[in-house]
Amino acid sequence: MDGKAGVSKSLGAGKHRKSRNYFLTLRLLKWSLIVGLLLCVFLLDWPSRLKRLSETVGLSFKTLDVSIVTSESRCQEPDPAYENAVRGILDLKKSALFCIDLKEKQRLLEDKLPWIKTVVIARRLPDTIRVHIIKRMPTARWQHNYRCYLVDEDGVVLSDDNEACKARADLPLVIGEGGPMEAQTLFDELRLYPELSQRIISSARVGRRRWDIYTKQTKIMLPEGKLKAALAKLNDLHKSLSILDCDISVIDMRIAGRYVIKGNQAKALLEKTKISGKEI
Repeated sequence: MDGKAGVSKSLGAGKHRKSRNYFLTLRLLKWSLIVGLLLCVFLLDWPSRLKRLSETVGLSFKTLDVSIVTSESRCQEPDPAYENAVRGILDLKKSALFCIDLKEKQRLLEDKLPWIKTVVIARRLPDTIRVHIIKRMPTARWQHNYRCYLVDEDGVVLSDDNEACKARADLPLVIGEGGPMEAQTLFDELRLYPELSQRIISSARVGRRRWDIYTKQTKIMLPEGKLKAALAKLNDLHKSLSILDCDISVIDMRIAGRYVIKGNQAKALLEKTKISGKEI
């Protein structure tokens, strides 16, 4: 009898544990459902809740700090016109610091302001948005379709204002379609030859393939694909014959090893090379 009572008692305890576990599971599911519903309600209205929370703990946006530097100097150059353009596009209102979509604001600046090379926007607690911009700098004037544009070293058009272009007459003039994208390579090569570089007043991209460069009196037709060699040869000719100081209208270097020279002093220059033994 005692054995049967023990078995019966054990079975009863097992049923009680199962029943208790069942009710605990139901209670856990009920609370999980309640918490889940509360989270859904909260998340549906998270912007306003986050705003109220931010303002409660003092994290509302108050200050916009804009710094604009050039890629060359990396030094800040205060310019109200550039800064006002940035502030106008961002159009930040006093609101919760963490409710401002920084990626969207960065995209807006990059789309609207072509003079921006890179921009980084960050939050600075407790109340500041900091905008750091590296500005593109004009390196040339591009003349195309009867208009003048300021362009940077990457060929990006910064301004199509003719007056702004005239104000930067110190910049080299580039003419022709595709010129801005290739101009920096030409400028870099010309810098290797200061005597030659200082005489060049403009350059024209021909058929997106090659360059013609101009001094005050001479048109120099450079070959396709052999820019370095042609400029080195031109520099040698000028050093030995002062060819760019002569009354020469055209120096055609498009065919390797054969140069065509036209102008009032072309014949005299050729005679000079024969007498001196220098090759032209």
